[in-house]
Amino acid sequence: MNRQKKIATVFMILILISALSLTTACKKNMPSKKVVINSLTGELGKKSDVLDKRIVSLVVENHPEARPQWGIDDENYSPDIILQGEVEGGISRTLWLYADYDKLPDTVGPMRSARPPFIKFASLFDAVFVHWGMSSSGGNYTGADYYFNNEVVEHIDAMSYGADSELFGRDSDSARSIEHRGILHGKALADALSKNSIDTKMNKDFTTFLKFNRSVKSLSDSECNKASVSFSSNSIDTVDWTYSDEDELYHTSHFGTDVSRTNLLILYDNTEYVTKNNAVTYCEYALKEGSAKLISKNSIIDLKWINEDGKLKLFTTDKDGNEKIVKLNPGKTWIGWISANNGGSLNI
Repeated sequence: MNRQKKIATVFMILILISALSLTTACKKNMPSKKVVINSLTGELGKKSDVLDKRIVSLVVENHPEARPQWGIDDENYSPDIILQGEVEGGISRTLWLYADYDKLPDTVGPMRSARPPFIKFASLFDAVFVHWGMSSSGGNYTGADYYFNNEVVEHIDAMSYGADSELFGRDSDSARSIEHRGILHGKALADALSKNSIDTKMNKDFTTFLKFNRSVKSLSDSECNKASVSFSSNSIDTVDWTYSDEDELYHTSHFGTDVSRTNLLILYDNTEYVTKNNAVTYCEYALKEGSAKLISKNSIIDLKWINEDGKLKLFTTDKDGNEKIVKLNPGKTWIGWISANNGGSLNI
């Protein structure tokens, strides 16, 4: 081989080596195909963030004396979804849903007792149900105890642990009465799930999967920079939200601190008031179907929802009756569960 051919051969080899090196570098910098999408927020995360973990739901009190709740504005991991609905006496209660039980704040609460509508809503997500006590059946009222005793509801009850354990405890804030101080030690939940032999792998054939846009965008041309939600004509709670152009989030001070959400989902549902033994009157939700409003990025749309085979389905229909699944914007969501037949309202 003459000198010119040798130089050409070496040059080609160098080009191939450079190309291979560049390809390898690009592959290293490319987003992994195994990036996990949080099933409750639609946000991307590392594989180790969520994997196929089962959703957990926590019953958290919302009595005015219990605000601000511990963990609701946690800078590392606030709830992915906050559901708020009426329980009794016009008071609302919240159910917090998390996609990653390994990342809960150190302190969450005040934890509170279970009510049947919240148990049923959590089941739409096949979520492990975590609570502190429960309502009991009596007269014509079917309490939470019925569902725990007669249906398959995997749950963890603080009453089985006592008020001072690795998982549950009482906060020392003497300004609050004792019933407003029950807390969950979030970092201990993963171990408790294991010790209770609760399956922590997501059941993808059953769990409700919300659909999300790839990025945050306006839902319609109808602006919505404020929203005021009342749960019923009996409710003492009204939640006021205001949109911020700066961070494209809705903010409220209802919980005694600044809480922000990307999506506000208002579910209209039929309710019934059931009085137990001429004493406490509970608000019961049908959880079958109804109309809804979705508010996000200073815009609002009308939609419908249905409990279809134990899953929550959000959709619209065209003039021919064809259904189209509604997508949320990626981010955290507040769900206002309000009465369609007993005075629940949304003012914008």
